[in-house]
Amino acid sequence: MRTNYTLASLPELVRRLQVKVGGTPAGVLNRAAQYTFTYKKEKRDVSLTMPYRPEPYSHGALHPIFTQNLPEGYLRRYISEKLMRYANVDDMYLLALMGEKGIGYLSYDAGITLPEPEHIAIDDILHWSGKEKLFPRLLERYYLNGMASGVQPKVVVSRSTVLQKDIIVKTFDEEFPLLTVNEFVCMKCAEHCGLNTPTVWLSDDLQHYVVERFDVDDDGNKIGIEDYATLMGRTGDQKYLGSYENVLKATLLNTQSPEELDKVFALVAFNCLIGNGDAHLKNFSLQYQNDHTEIKLSPVYDITHTLIYPTIDNAMALKMRKSKAFPTRKDLIEFAFNAGVTRSSAGAIVDSIAQGILDCLASLNEVNEMEGLRESIEKHVGSVMKVKPIQSVYRHDKKKKYE
Repeated sequence: MRTNYTLASLPELVRRLQVKVGGTPAGVLNRAAQYTFTYKKEKRDVSLTMPYRPEPYSHGALHPIFTQNLPEGYLRRYISEKLMRYANVDDMYLLALMGEKGIGYLSYDAGITLPEPEHIAIDDILHWSGKEKLFPRLLERYYLNGMASGVQPKVVVSRSTVLQKDIIVKTFDEEFPLLTVNEFVCMKCAEHCGLNTPTVWLSDDLQHYVVERFDVDDDGNKIGIEDYATLMGRTGDQKYLGSYENVLKATLLNTQSPEELDKVFALVAFNCLIGNGDAHLKNFSLQYQNDHTEIKLSPVYDITHTLIYPTIDNAMALKMRKSKAFPTRKDLIEFAFNAGVTRSSAGAIVDSIAQGILDCLASLNEVNEMEGLRESIEKHVGSVMKVKPIQSVYRHDKKKKYE
């Protein structure tokens, strides 16, 4: 009865939102003929691409920074269907429902107060033994508990104590069976290769992949998160437009750091070597403090080996060197060199990641839970590395498994 009463009390429309940065009011977002954001406070920039100015920022569509956390696909349909009797659920309404629970330091206030959902212990998710599936229960309880972008079925879940960071729980559908295992394996490979990864878990029944939120620091303060679609002025619908060259350029432009450039190249190379054809603009992001200092690459997320699924073509999400075909080792080195990374450094990064993936697969028991996953990844690593090192300096003393 409490849930029904809450839904019935929701406003039918939302046309005005107060936008906050780290809990402090920054400006007002209005929707009329256009979407208009007007700053009310200095030194509270909502985006790296929208610095403070007295004049409003007007857009025909919602500004990219405000769209980056909007749910897509499964979760958006679920929310719309749940609320269709009570409200006109558009982008503005979803932001109002998101409130303070969205990824990153932005929050939205439209005067809507939702009850705090009951917390759950992560062990209850990882070791679920009930007869009924757990995800529908989690979805019913947490579908208004913050939102995350992407089309995969997922929900933001509150942990059992305030000292624990919230988690995102994902499952899979018939089109992409055991995507949970797939993502867990790829993320453990990324960790093994030295990439910055959040804490991840896989449930005993393989139905749930769980990742800890990384947009909150150890003191409980929200961190700014800005994906590369937003940095390039694009919405989620445009996340497949562009190139990895532009990803590297945007990194150097916003961080002014050769070290961060090396890190994002390593992430691009890892995606290419692991066989992730869905590494689009929203799957790369920068993080920073409220005052836009300490700008650096976010922990990695949403990495899968897409080549094992027959409904996904054998191509990359973005172009590299004017092609969406997966690159060879030589292609990766030239791609990095053209962005300002030395060939020797690029070669060492690619070789280390390739070997790291193979070593991780050899020791990771969970890869055996999905038939053919290890073989498919190993085959793809071999295809990328088939061109032998250009110079002997790139060789390691340890013989590589892909030679």
